[in-house]
Amino acid sequence: SDNRGAAAAVTAALHNCICALEINIDHRQSFIEEVASDPILISSMLRNFIPAKRSIDSEEYGEWDQATEWINLFLTKLMRLGVLGRMYIGISRCPLSEIKCVLPEQNVLLHCMVKQLEDERDVAEILDQIGLESFEFLANLFCKLRDLSKIGSGGDEMLLLGSATISVLEIFSTFLAIDSVGCDKVRNHLGNATEFLQQSAVLLADIVDELTKRNEGVKAREMKMSPEEQDQITLLVRVLGNLCFRCRQNQDLMRSTLLPMAASQTGDDNAERNALHVLLSCTTFSTACFTLREWGVIAIRNVLEENPANQDIVAKLDANAPIQTAALSEAGVKVQLDSKGKVSLSTLKEEED
Repeated sequence: SDNRGAAAAVTAALHNCICALEINIDHRQSFIEEVASDPILISSMLRNFIPAKRSIDSEEYGEWDQATEWINLFLTKLMRLGVLGRMYIGISRCPLSEIKCVLPEQNVLLHCMVKQLEDERDVAEILDQIGLESFEFLANLFCKLRDLSKIGSGGDEMLLLGSATISVLEIFSTFLAIDSVGCDKVRNHLGNATEFLQQSAVLLADIVDELTKRNEGVKAREMKMSPEEQDQITLLVRVLGNLCFRCRQNQDLMRSTLLPMAASQTGDDNAERNALHVLLSCTTFSTACFTLREWGVIAIRNVLEENPANQDIVAKLDANAPIQTAALSEAGVKVQLDSKGKVSLSTLKEEED
């Protein structure tokens, strides 16, 4: 509808109804679930999120009118109440397992959550509010997006898939950076109940293999990466590293998640690589991506910290996978382990000084 004032008024009324029901938890929860599951209502809000002449990714994105403000406030309120999955699935009108594509309205919904996190000062408070169910949904959504990307026909369909994938990674990269008991529970739950870590490692391996093939024979300082590749590889390294922060279960998953060897590495029948190998190899491309080395150092530290089995893999790289050791040196990263298993990472420049 072109009546932005009416859209603002209706959305404000719904928002205030939820706030008014805070004293009656049972009625409020049933009302929230009913609203979140209404595909016509949620889809209409998302279609009216911004005026028709503007784009959510345009320079005018921040210049919201009253309708956009109320719709954003209402949708983020529902997300904080743990019904993100209900809204997303309701738009498709089918279970997550049966979704065949990403709809524009669903992308706007994810963008709303990303923007909420960008504007929120206390992200830890949101983490405690939205609940494990929403995190599990986002993890399973990521895995579903990966499946759809393998059969996509290209064009707008792949653009929507790519945008949704980046949004989910941005959400996780923000939440998983929190050092709290609540986030510890999220990390453990994701490792136990989903394939999020494994699928993230698969996507990272695909990107690394493509970059390796494209930059074969190119000097490190001359390597090229597109802005989209820089965003993806940095987000994936951040997510994997933060998933492993003081989480032994996920550290072990990095070691036990085996990935296919790249075509250029299949000469050795006994060779194998895991998610840890792929993470280490990312440092090769740090000269082409300004923030990759810093996030790579943090991620490697988190994966190796107090984990002798993972540390042993790094210690054996000289004998079994010299290309990985060369990659670390190329990026100027030095990994050191003390007698107690503590991980210390520094740059080669610091060593020289």
